Amino acid sequence: MNEIVADAAWCWFGDPRAVYHNGRLYYGWVDSKGHIWIAQVDTATWTRRRFLVAPDTHVDDHDNPSIVIRGGRVCVFWCGHAGRSMRYRVATNPDSIEGFGPVLTCSAGNTPGRFGFTYPNVAQMTHDNALYLLWRGGNFQPTYSRSTSVTANVWSPARHLFSVPGDNRPYLKMVTDGNAWLHFMMTDGHPHNVPTSLYYVGWRLVDDSFRRADGTKLASLADAPIPVSSLQKVYDGVANPRAWIWDLQLDAGRNPHAVFAVLNSREDHEYWSARHNGGWQVKRICDAGGTIAQDRERYYSGGAALDPLDLDTVTVSRPPGPQDLHRLETWRTRDGGATWRHDATISDTQQQNVRPFYVRGAPAGMNWRLMWLRGTYGEFRDFALRLVGGEPPGA
Repeated sequence: MNEIVADAAWCWFGDPRAVYHNGRLYYGWVDSKGHIWIAQVDTATWTRRRFLVAPDTHVDDHDNPSIVIRGGRVCVFWCGHAGRSMRYRVATNPDSIEGFGPVLTCSAGNTPGRFGFTYPNVAQMTHDNALYLLWRGGNFQPTYSRSTSVTANVWSPARHLFSVPGDNRPYLKMVTDGNAWLHFMMTDGHPHNVPTSLYYVGWRLVDDSFRRADGTKLASLADAPIPVSSLQKVYDGVANPRAWIWDLQLDAGRNPHAVFAVLNSREDHEYWSARHNGGWQVKRICDAGGTIAQDRERYYSGGAALDPLDLDTVTVSRPPGPQDLHRLETWRTRDGGATWRHDATISDTQQQNVRPFYVRGAPAGMNWRLMWLRGTYGEFRDFALRLVGGEPPGA
């Protein structure tokens, strides 16, 4: 375990938080003063550089930046928590963060409403050489835009993509094949407010269709906003305890795999797996302890992340005992997800170890392929955390 940044935080709904490209590791964070940062590591020499993307935003862990590579250049997006605008910067040169262009305010606009911009999720797709940007919009709903002229700040108008009734808001995770598919797993609300279920859908860009995991068509982009309730239900949070999604990955056959938290009470969370291989298999992994927050956020689990290079392995944040702080452990299945067993312990319990994330695109054996936060967590505006990293055991 190595300290990477002495003052850093991130949430788990704005991604990618860290990416690997052309021998370089890029990662972003928000610090306890509200500054937005990005750093670069040359993995051949482990030379590190950092760049202050935006000073003095807000002290809020929802403000972490999302990073994508387009044409070899780093693009960094951030918007705050119900922020007034979606902003981004593009690196001046490929494979470098030594200089960035000006701060751009995304020309897509937003959906109507008072809830601003939250949670940028970005993906570069080869099918149409476009960058896809999703966020929670002014109407509290998933919203998207696309651009083939990012540096020129030319974006399609913001479009409401998925919907739930009332003032509820879906929480969404996205993963792509990098070519022509975007995959989503989402809730139908906040677990504070409604008994949350989980729903899957895949967006096939070739014909702008939305499909179940078996390829069956559910809707077209022309039908947007698409009701979340019409998507493929993976977990029923009405018949069972409510759920919150943590991670979504794809296997070599483009089958979705997810890890999520089942929330029995403030003190009693569990981690579960959902994987598709001809049908959905939903199984319990392990106890997750309780919330890491010291305020009313009773459903802030420590976090879980699937290893994208080995989807039979998941890294979880959980306390080994009821009086312990959260540590990181790996759990593994050897029977296709039917059962899971503790495999290794990554960190100690001297401080909270939370919100693990596997660097997108990182090769096996790379140090810091797994990153997480370590320190003290009060609530999303009150944290004293460091960004740390290491290579998962056995990798």
